[in-house]
Amino acid sequence: DYLTPNGGNDLIEEIRKIISMPVSTNKVIYFPDGEYIISKPIMTSSAGTKSISLKLAPNAVIKASDDWSKQNGAMIQLGAKDTTNNIDIVGANYHIEGGIIDGNGRADGISIEYGRETSIRNLTVINTETGVHFNNYGNVVDSDAENITIIGNGEPGSIGLHVEGSDST
Repeated sequence: DYLTPNGGNDLIEEIRKIISMPVSTNKVIYFPDGEYIISKPIMTSSAGTKSISLKLAPNAVIKASDDWSKQNGAMIQLGAKDTTNNIDIVGANYHIEGGIIDGNGRADGISIEYGRETSIRNLTVINTETGVHFNNYGNVVDSDAENITIIGNGEPGSIGLHVEGSDST
């Protein structure tokens, strides 16, 4: 599946529709170069049978809308939908790769909420209070961050990488 950038319009419902389509394991949603405005978080599944990865072209930008609510949390929430972390099931093996995540000074960037064998790689996170958050409460284990550039929002208390430990995080 792929998305077409849409000159300033909110694309969250289109993205959520693609995510909720029946999938086989390891589906990839591709974002070609362009700007993608969202007003609510993109949430992927942590269930191995519903895993979805996000791949952004080098100049693809997912940007928080001007009316982003702080209560929304991070813009990209890996493993926040269909939450599971069961050692008897093969890990979800989902990831986000490439492009730019722009919090627009309003939103946090990326969080891994639940799951195993996950990764964040080869991307840039800008204009956020918290760039990347590996959450403890969701039993995030065996997760990796590789080749990430994080530029905060310039405010005191801005956090680049927030890692909460659990098992092998």
